[in-house]
Amino acid sequence: MEEMNTGKTETQQSVLEKLMALFPETPQEELAAGLEELREEYPDLDPEELCKDAQFALFARGKTLDLTAIYGDYLALCAALEEKITEKLRIRTNRATGSGRARTSASAAGLTDAQNAFLVEWNREHPEYAMTAKEYAAALKG
Repeated sequence: MEEMNTGKTETQQSVLEKLMALFPETPQEELAAGLEELREEYPDLDPEELCKDAQFALFARGKTLDLTAIYGDYLALCAALEEKITEKLRIRTNRATGSGRARTSASAAGLTDAQNAFLVEWNREHPEYAMTAKEYAAALKG
């Protein structure tokens, strides 16, 4: 039992050290209190994963609000971006002619059988984000 508490304390200390690197101007005691408040407000959040999130680190840089407010703003920004992207995809799909999407064969787009199977499953599960084989191949190339 004590080993579990030690592991949890080490994890909390690790998270606190990462937060101190993100917020160097904020006193350690204030960050520790903010971390507890964040855990209470967002119980499903893994603070260690949050510290690894490069987008959160970029968003939080230079902020002086408390940690819970910063994370709440970050979630609101992510939701707004997702909404805008969904709307753009919906508009683009609605403008298409014919069947709604020009289809390119997976092999012509350079997809493997596994990639094509993933694409078919993705399009079935996420019709609002459906992609052609050509679009998926371009996304893979980054």
